[in-house]
Amino acid sequence: EHLFHLPGQAVDLVDEEHVALLQVGQQGGQIAGLLDGGAARDADLDPHLVGDDARQRRFAQSRRAVEQHMIQCVPTLFCCGNIDLQVLLYLGLTDIIVQTLRTQCFLDLFIFLRQIRLDDSWHVASILPLITLQQVKKAWRFCACRLQELAQRFGVRHIRFPNKRPRREKDYTSDAIFRDPNKCILCGDCVRVCEELQGQGILNFAFRGSELQVMPAFDKKLGETKCVGCGQCAAVCTTGAITVNDQIGTAWAAIHDPKKRVVVQIAPAVRVAVGEAFGIPAGVNVIDKMTTALKLMGVDEVYDTNFGADMTTISEAEEFLQRLKNGGPFPMFTSCCPAWVRYLEFNAPKYLKHISTCKSPMEMFAAVIRDKYAEKDAADGRTTYNIAIMPCTAKKMEAARPEFVHNGRPDVDLVLTTRELVDMMRETGVQLDELELESPDLPFGLGSGAAVIYGVTGGVAEAVVRHCLPDKSKNALRAVRVTDLRGDGSIRHVELNVDGQELRIAVVNGLIHAKELIADIEAGKCFYHLIEVMTCQGGCVGGAGQPYGLSNVKKKRGEGLYAADASAMFKRAEKNPIVTSLLREYGEEKCHALLHVHYGE
Repeated sequence: EHLFHLPGQAVDLVDEEHVALLQVGQQGGQIAGLLDGGAARDADLDPHLVGDDARQRRFAQSRRAVEQHMIQCVPTLFCCGNIDLQVLLYLGLTDIIVQTLRTQCFLDLFIFLRQIRLDDSWHVASILPLITLQQVKKAWRFCACRLQELAQRFGVRHIRFPNKRPRREKDYTSDAIFRDPNKCILCGDCVRVCEELQGQGILNFAFRGSELQVMPAFDKKLGETKCVGCGQCAAVCTTGAITVNDQIGTAWAAIHDPKKRVVVQIAPAVRVAVGEAFGIPAGVNVIDKMTTALKLMGVDEVYDTNFGADMTTISEAEEFLQRLKNGGPFPMFTSCCPAWVRYLEFNAPKYLKHISTCKSPMEMFAAVIRDKYAEKDAADGRTTYNIAIMPCTAKKMEAARPEFVHNGRPDVDLVLTTRELVDMMRETGVQLDELELESPDLPFGLGSGAAVIYGVTGGVAEAVVRHCLPDKSKNALRAVRVTDLRGDGSIRHVELNVDGQELRIAVVNGLIHAKELIADIEAGKCFYHLIEVMTCQGGCVGGAGQPYGLSNVKKKRGEGLYAADASAMFKRAEKNPIVTSLLREYGEEKCHALLHVHYGE
C-alpha cells in the first residue's frame, strides 16, 4: 500500500547493478485497483507487469532470453491464478532472478506463507514436487556463501563439469560443527587453520590425484577425534562443507511454544559484531538494538552475560588470592574458554587441576536462572528455556557437557552463535540499524566494565587483576590498561605487584601458542601464577560463530569492547550491587554448589 501511494517515485528493487529503476507511481492507482479484481482481471494485469519485462528492466543482453522466459512462466506456474501473489512475484523475480539461490529463497518463503495463511484454493501439492529438499537447504543455508560471492564477482553462472564423485556420509557427531564432505572443493583452508593456527591437525588430505579428500585421520567422525570444537575450520570454509551446527529451528520452536518462557543471555563479544551484517561498522555496541530485536522476535526476557562475568570475576579472583595464600597449585588457568578445557582433557589432563573451578560466565548465569526461576515456573506452569547467544561454536559443546546437566536438563537449553542470530533476524525481517534502543532487563541485565572486556584477549586476566589490586583508584586502573594485558600479541607477559608480592601473568590467544607456553613451562623456562587462554585469535571477538572478518575487523571489535568498558557506570565486578547482593544471599556453600565445577573428576 505504501508503494502504490507514492506518485512518481522511483523504487530501487534491491540491486542497482542489475535492475533499473521502476516507475510504479504513475500506474499506482491502476495496479492497486487490479489487486481487488480477482481472477477476471488476469488479462488486464499481464500487459502491465509481464510484457517484455526483461527489456524494460534492462537485464544484460546475454541473459535476456532465459530470464524473460522465467519471468513470464514462473509466476503463472506457481500462483495458480492468484493475483496478489503474482504481483509480488513479478516485483520480486525481476530483481533477484539473476541469483538462482536467492530466487529459491524467495519462492520457498512465499510457498510457506501461502501454506499457512491462504484459503483452500491454494494447492500446495502442485508446487512441492518442483522444489527439492536439496534446493531448499542450499537456498537458505548458503545465501551468504563466500564461494557464491566469488562466483558472482567473476561472472560464473553455470557449472561446466558434472560432479561424478560418489556421495559420502555427512558427519553430525560434533555438538559444535557439521561436516558435509560432498561440498568440499579441496581448497585446504580448513586443513591449514586447524594445523597452523590451532596446532591440532584434526583435518588433513588423504589419498592422491582424483581420489584426494579432506578428512580426519582414518576417516573418523569429528566426534571420535580430539577436535575441541573451536569451529575455526567452519569460519574459513567457503563452500559450506563445514558449518556451525545449525539450531535455528529449535530456537523458533521454543519461542513460539506458549508453555515456554524464553530467556536469552547475550555474550559481550556479540554486541560489537552482530551489527556488521546490517551495515553497522565493526566495533559499534548494539546491545540495546539487539534487545529490541529479540523482543520483536518473541523472546520473553533478555539479559546480559556481563552479569555472569561479574560473578565469575569475583569468584575467580577470590580463588586466585586463596591459591596465593596456600602456595598453589600454579599456574592457575582461566576456565572461560570451553575449547581450552577440552584441549587439556585430550592432550594434557594433568593440568586439569590447575584450571579455575569457577564456571564460565554463560554457565554461572544459567545456574542462577535455573535457581531463581524454579519457583516462578511452578507458579505459572511454564518452563523457563535458557538460550545463550555466543560468539563461539565450542559453547554448544560446553552446554552439552554432563557437568552442566541437572535433573536431565542442561542448564543452558540452547546456544546460538552470532551468525545464527543474524539469520533469525533476517528471517523475521528485522533491520537492526533502524530499531529503537531498549536496555536489557533487570535484575540480570547489569554488568561492569570489567565484565564487558571478557570478549577480548586479556580481558579476563585484567578483570581479575582489577579485583585483586588493593589500590582501587582511577590511576591504578590506568596503570593496568597500559600493561601487556591489552594488545594483540599471541603470548604476552605481565608482572604486577599485589600486596608486596610479584605476580607473573601470561595471556595467550590461539591454541598453538598455548602449546608452546606449556612446553616452556614444562622445560622450566618460565613460571606464571595466572594464565589466561583463549582458543581463538583476538579472543572471543574472533570466535567462529561471529560474522566473517579479518584481523583488522577483530581488532575494531576489541576496541569497541574497551570503549564500552570506558563508558561503563562502574569498572570493577565487586561494584555491581546486584551481583554482590546475590552472592551474599547464596552464602559460601550454595555459591560453591551452583557456581563451581571440577573438571576431570
